[in-house]
Amino acid sequence: GNHTDNSYNVVWMEGTFDLPITNNTLIDGVTITGGYADLNSSNRERGAALQLINASPIIVNVVFRDNYALNFGGAVHGNTGSTAHFYNTVFHNNSVGRFGGAVLANNVMRFYNTVFFGNRAGERGGAVNGPSNYVLLDNSIVWGNNAPAFPQLFNVIASYSIIEGGILGVGILNEDPGFLNGEKGDFRLNMQ
Repeated sequence: GNHTDNSYNVVWMEGTFDLPITNNTLIDGVTITGGYADLNSSNRERGAALQLINASPIIVNVVFRDNYALNFGGAVHGNTGSTAHFYNTVFHNNSVGRFGGAVLANNVMRFYNTVFFGNRAGERGGAVNGPSNYVLLDNSIVWGNNAPAFPQLFNVIASYSIIEGGILGVGILNEDPGFLNGEKGDFRLNMQ
């Protein structure tokens, strides 16, 4: 019943510079929840659900929910040697003390058909905090996230997506997606 004693990082993927984990690695169809990365040393304050070090997996049909990190990437953190791709994923109710409520990327990350909802950052990037021009988001919904600066996205290139508050990009809508009950994790769209 005490989430503060949970694992610092639920999934830890670490390759080396010479032998990185490649996109031949697949994470598919799981929920990663309850990570609590609050140790302010040795990367244990970032990426509570998924820590990527020289790792570039493909992540498909995964839910990242209720994870917390002290500094960087409430759910996912990728170092400069990591270039992960996410398909059909959901990031819900993740939080971080500083940057990237759901994700902090230090290199290329791509998100397709992804929902970011109800994530929070203490400083910047309520959903995603990226390096300049390396994080790509396509055909996704980013809504109801929160941070003092850039409450939805920071340094993200988006296209054909619904983003609260809007963002420069091709095919961007700033219209409530009409989830049936996003607060409770029901992201089916209300057809009315």
